[in-house]
Amino acid sequence: MKILHYTLGLPPMRSGGLTRYAVDLMEEQAKSHNVYHLYPGNVDLFNKNTRIIRNKNPKGNIEHYELINSLPLPIFRGVKEPKDFMVSVSPEVYTDFLKKIMPETIHIHTLMGIHKEFLITAKNLGIKIVYTTHDYYGICPTINLYKDNKKINCTDFENGKGCAECSRNALGTKALLLSQTPFYPILKKAKKFLLKKNNVGVNSSEGSSADISEESAEEYVHLREYYFEMFRMVDYFHFNSSLTEKLFKEYMPSIKGEVVGITHRGINKGKVDKSEASKIRLGYLGPFKDYKGFFFLLEAFKDLPNDQFELHLYGDETQVEVPSNVFLHGRYDSSELSSIFSSIDVLVIPSLWKETFGFVVLEALSNGTPVIISDNVGSKDLVQESFGVIFKASSPLELNNLFRKLDKNTLQQRNKSINQTFKLDLINEHVNNINNKIYS
Repeated sequence: MKILHYTLGLPPMRSGGLTRYAVDLMEEQAKSHNVYHLYPGNVDLFNKNTRIIRNKNPKGNIEHYELINSLPLPIFRGVKEPKDFMVSVSPEVYTDFLKKIMPETIHIHTLMGIHKEFLITAKNLGIKIVYTTHDYYGICPTINLYKDNKKINCTDFENGKGCAECSRNALGTKALLLSQTPFYPILKKAKKFLLKKNNVGVNSSEGSSADISEESAEEYVHLREYYFEMFRMVDYFHFNSSLTEKLFKEYMPSIKGEVVGITHRGINKGKVDKSEASKIRLGYLGPFKDYKGFFFLLEAFKDLPNDQFELHLYGDETQVEVPSNVFLHGRYDSSELSSIFSSIDVLVIPSLWKETFGFVVLEALSNGTPVIISDNVGSKDLVQESFGVIFKASSPLELNNLFRKLDKNTLQQRNKSINQTFKLDLINEHVNNINNKIYS
């Protein structure tokens, strides 16, 4: 089979769950299929024509191709100038490329950077298109359908005004294009400074959707319809969780697809022995962000007895004021996961946004660690009653009460149950599922 993947790019330029999954999937498929990879490459400051060139440094058995002068990549929290994300290009750019490799299936992992003409050309050539729901881009310009300034999940884009409000502090197109130049590694290192300077992702108290013009809002209406037209050209959706299936179908009821949970090459099941401790040790792995439920968790934890509970925080270097029984461990490497999970009794995933999957849940269960997981997290599909607790993230008090009911014996029993019964699909088994359930 010939398979073409479209992703955001390759490490180290691109990172995150989408990139990790796509790269591992491609590498495993390349063992028995012809695999091609297209991604948004550099912006050429001297030649503005959009074109596709082959990467001269191939990795493994995969042929990598760069889309030069793609559409902008809104990777810094939103779309400031919608019209720049709907620019047309000659279909020949994609026709020549697709006729050259003639894939049987195109697997799209994001709509960022790609022109609508890519999908139109694929449809005209009779190539099957599948799409994995890694995030909500195309429905939401900030990708997570969460209103940072109001701290609520988005259920109404207010005829474009809601999108304009959430994108109020996004970077402009010219600034975004820097992420597709050779200078990006420098920009990435200065990311924190850049975001702080431009207030990107910072809750803004200035203005509301009421002061956004109808003309500006209409641009976001057109942008959503542009992406919905692309979604409607997808033949089959790979929903990575039942949560994403439900949400995508709320917006587009007629789309077809199937739920297949995801994994990555670093996931391996092994029995992890817990270190001894008298206290119940809660763990949190992730950024210190409101939409991830971090501050919700701190509020729920703050008045638990010091002599009975500890909270261990991993994944962020930000210094925050915490009680004496909360420990800041900073960033971690994936090679440290077994050690981390051996030193905590239960992992808490308190996400407030509708998280499409969440690899950390899979990583916890593969390391024999029970979970307390918000019902907003897609990977709750993996959590049986004997593996942990799914809670409704309605108030910190309810989570606090849940913590108070924990005891060592129950957590140890869940640890034993996970070790004995949790079924883990390795990457090769996952590839078979994708081939049989999605591509076929």
